[in-house]
Amino acid sequence: MYKEKLKQMFQDVSVDKKVDLIPEHYHEDLMLFTNEQVMDYQTFLTGHQKSCASPIVFDVSYDEETFVEQDNRVSVRMWINIALPNKEVHKLELMLIARFKDGKIDRLWEVSYPDWSQIPALKNY
Repeated sequence: MYKEKLKQMFQDVSVDKKVDLIPEHYHEDLMLFTNEQVMDYQTFLTGHQKSCASPIVFDVSYDEETFVEQDNRVSVRMWINIALPNKEVHKLELMLIARFKDGKIDRLWEVSYPDWSQIPALKNY
């Protein structure tokens, strides 16, 4: 159940860039722990609004064999390709754990390599 919710969130929010669907996928108590940074819901929302308003393109794929789901948590190894038109594509590898509350993500722990915040296409996130 949560595996599919996580995949749908990445499709809606990252690939399709439907920022208006963030409240459907993320709980207002969201805390994102990513590469030694911490973001609350508003910081996360503002960052996604900026990146989704840009011509940036996200492509997401999963290592299906690594999905683990227990209680209200799901973890996975995945990749996100990030590209701007006519620019180098940056491939991120992520390990993440998502926790759900009331059917929405309220905690997200992730590590990306390379660190997504160092990618020029995301400098204004």
